[in-house]
Amino acid sequence: MKIIYYFIINYFYSLLSKTSQKHLPESEVYLFHDLINNSNFKNGIVQSRYYGNYSSWLENQGKQVISLPWFYQNIKNKKKLYKSLRERKSFIPEDWLNLSDYFRCIYRSLKSNFTIHEKINYTGCNIQPLISYYKLLGLTTTRSAIYYRYFPAVKKWSKKVNKIIFFDHYQNQMYENSARYCINSLSEKSIKSIGYYHSLHSNEFLPYLTNYKEWKSKVKPDTIICPNELCKNHLEFLGTPKEKIKIISDLQRSELKIKETNKNEKQLLVILSLFPEVNYEILFKLSKINSFISNELGIKIKLRPHPYININELIDNLGWKYLPKNWIISEENLETDLNNCYCAITMNSAIITDLILFDCIAIILKSELNTGENYLDFIEKKFPIINNTEEKNLKSKLQEVFLTKKNYFKEEFSNIKKFIESDINKNNYHKIAE
Repeated sequence: MKIIYYFIINYFYSLLSKTSQKHLPESEVYLFHDLINNSNFKNGIVQSRYYGNYSSWLENQGKQVISLPWFYQNIKNKKKLYKSLRERKSFIPEDWLNLSDYFRCIYRSLKSNFTIHEKINYTGCNIQPLISYYKLLGLTTTRSAIYYRYFPAVKKWSKKVNKIIFFDHYQNQMYENSARYCINSLSEKSIKSIGYYHSLHSNEFLPYLTNYKEWKSKVKPDTIICPNELCKNHLEFLGTPKEKIKIISDLQRSELKIKETNKNEKQLLVILSLFPEVNYEILFKLSKINSFISNELGIKIKLRPHPYININELIDNLGWKYLPKNWIISEENLETDLNNCYCAITMNSAIITDLILFDCIAIILKSELNTGENYLDFIEKKFPIINNTEEKNLKSKLQEVFLTKKNYFKEEFSNIKKFIESDINKNNYHKIAE
């Protein structure tokens, strides 16, 4: 089983990097569930870009900030990774687990696959095949065991702590639900759980669709912080209680700098998604009209892979030996690509917000495999220009954007930017944990 290999390899490197004494935090702790995607660490304790400079601001206020790391992908240089985590006194669950803890994690993971109630009838829908598929998927991967290991580890690690302010994303996903439930179950301590809603999502992104009864559960945060009124209204529309939401600042984008630069109007930026099937679809459809893109529009294509996706593996799986001559893979950071971008095409990606904030024209390609490909679909009536583009209309859309209606598209997307724009307000940071 892959999960056993995961446990063994991470336990080995945690043991290899272990110092003679465990770090036991005391008193009040600001604990960040920290997504690590690289062994090359930046300055500061928290590495995830989603929290911006908020964790550093807390450190400067004299707060005890600790990272609880998790890894979306298999980071190769584990030795360097754990050395960096040790230097920052991160909370490493492996330090606090024994063999019986690992067995219980796997048992709980297997057991959780049978908690879905199969006998609930949904009018007009037969979801039995879907339930069976996800049960099989859960039984074969037992990936949730990774997060179940938080339960015994947190209890032992927090012995001397009397207050935990816990930060995580708010996307209603497995990784955050397990951690939040675990923290909220520490009844003998003062707990404040905060979820950060960092990007706008489609109305069809079902994890945000909630029932009021769910908010009694320990998997839910006490407070959801978000960038602006538009985010707040969207969350309320999807069922989040109004009193749970605070408008604070756009933490994720606090470090991004929009520059007044000349946009590259001879290049189409292709933003690839976290979802492999989406990437196959977008690359295949663009390859079909590549002759038109190269010869008639005279533009090049620049691919920007998602940080958790292997672009070479994607290309191999498409059966391509090499990319077309007018295609390149970006080696720039996100900020540089966005500042240089005139037009980008994507689907199923929250990057759509960043594109618009950086004065880029965005094309959302309609998917034939997924729903919710347009993360701004809830403003389509107000701004029809943001509607999905079907494959049959892609050539004409590109021709308008790059040749015949350039000023029209620039003006319309400028209006969308004004509508969705957020404040970067560090003066509100002190209100987050209130």
